[in-house]
Amino acid sequence: MGGGGRRRRGRGRVLVTLQADSRSLQIRDGLHGLKPLSDRDRRQIRKNIDKEILLGRPIAFRSSGVDETDGHLSVSGELEMAGATRPATFELDTSGGRARGTLPVVQSEWGIEPYRGMMGALKVRDDVEVVLDVELP
Repeated sequence: MGGGGRRRRGRGRVLVTLQADSRSLQIRDGLHGLKPLSDRDRRQIRKNIDKEILLGRPIAFRSSGVDETDGHLSVSGELEMAGATRPATFELDTSGGRARGTLPVVQSEWGIEPYRGMMGALKVRDDVEVVLDVELP
């Protein structure tokens, strides 16, 4: 995902923020389907995300709580996406100058109807994973 992430310290507190361009999302894997996702399927899903769901609006996160242990962060805060703001909690590995983690998202909780294509033969599950991999400043 294109964008920037920050981890700042101030008075003993860690703050995690993220600003991302929603058009930078990549469709990585399709699991549990009747057939593997083709490049065409990935392009179609991404086109649908850009034009009908996220509409090019940015994705933003700001932490309200961070627990740090041995290069790992347990992060909670507010995620803004698809015109809505919801609480979010996830784990980050901050080793090697990068922040890596997986954020579970249930699309229907965000008012997003999961993608269906090819007359229902291709479906995106309601629960998806957003994989984060961001270079730390």
